[in-house]
Amino acid sequence: MRVAGGETLSSKHDFRRVFEHKALDVLMPDLQRVGGVTEWMKVATIAEAWHLPVASHVFHEFSAHLVAAIPNGLIVEYMPWWDFLYKEPLLLKDGCLKIPDKPGFGLELNPEMVKKYTLK
Repeated sequence: MRVAGGETLSSKHDFRRVFEHKALDVLMPDLQRVGGVTEWMKVATIAEAWHLPVASHVFHEFSAHLVAAIPNGLIVEYMPWWDFLYKEPLLLKDGCLKIPDKPGFGLELNPEMVKKYTLK
C-alpha cells in the first residue's frame, strides 16, 4: 500500500524534508496551501526529481490542468463541492475528468451564483 500525503505542507522547503526522508510514496500538494500554481508546479518538479508521483488535493477544477501538465501526474482528487459555482463544471465520466479547452482554466462563473453570493 502506498502512502500519500503533503496536503498540509505550505512551502517547497517543507516538502524537502519529506523528499529527503522518503516519507511518502505519492505527493499530494494542496494548491491553496502551497501558494498557488507556480509553487505547486515547483513542488511537482522537485517530486519528479525524486521519482515521486503527484496527486492533487482538492480544487479538481484547477488541479486537473496541473496534474495533466506534469510527467509524474498520477490522479486528481475529485470533490465536486463547488461545482454549482460554474456554468459548466468539469465533466467526470468513467473515472476521467474532461479538461476544458477554453482559455485559462476553462471555467466561467454561474451568474446566478455570483448574484447570490456577492457581498453588498
